[in-house]
Amino acid sequence: RREHITPAEALNIELPVGLLIGLAAYAPIRKIYAYLAKQNTKYAAENRRASLSDYRDYIDQCRHLHMDLTDKAVLFPRNLLQIHENLSRQIEYEKSKPREDKWQKRRGKLAKDYAFAAGGLVIIVPEHIADLIDEGKAQHNCVGTYIDRVADGKTDVVFVRKTDNPAASYITMEIRDNKIMQARTAYNRALDEEGEAFVEKFRREVLARLIKAEEDKRQKKLAARAKAHSINAQQSAEGRIRV
Repeated sequence: RREHITPAEALNIELPVGLLIGLAAYAPIRKIYAYLAKQNTKYAAENRRASLSDYRDYIDQCRHLHMDLTDKAVLFPRNLLQIHENLSRQIEYEKSKPREDKWQKRRGKLAKDYAFAAGGLVIIVPEHIADLIDEGKAQHNCVGTYIDRVADGKTDVVFVRKTDNPAASYITMEIRDNKIMQARTAYNRALDEEGEAFVEKFRREVLARLIKAEEDKRQKKLAARAKAHSINAQQSAEGRIRV
């Protein structure tokens, strides 16, 4: 099979010849052409069109974010328009200091609340908000787009790592209102037996305690409010009697 591409074909693909030559280091040009054609067919069926310039921009984004273009899942994403949009957000968020400031105000309490280790696994609260971008790249998921929600306290994201290799991604977990919303390994796969056992133990021993603490706090507030109401009612009654 012929793996080279003619200048005319390069013009049809609408990508710079220089970029095509660079991409040839990762995959045969004809395979790249077939991928782009398939994406255009897919989006045409949805009454949309993924322009070939989107792919060029996507490759530039990958390079900017130091993504591994030798990984076929990176070079040929299943949904080009969606991943292009996600990476655009990530690059924008990466440059946003206000979000980091918000996160640092929240991080200390979360690190204390979620502190937990068992069976060779440990909960890691992200050191920086941009760590979500790195986690998304390592896990091939969209957690990098959660930066706004996490910084604003609308949801929490923590990492489950092996204690003997805490730098390597293993499980990405989202927590909201002390409930586990989702926990996935790379490529959004379900948890293995070890991960499932750890997450369940974390839920029983940590999140259940936090839920109880919140309920106790709520009950104390209700009791204080009721007591204040009773005192006010008594004082009001005493004032009427004096009159």
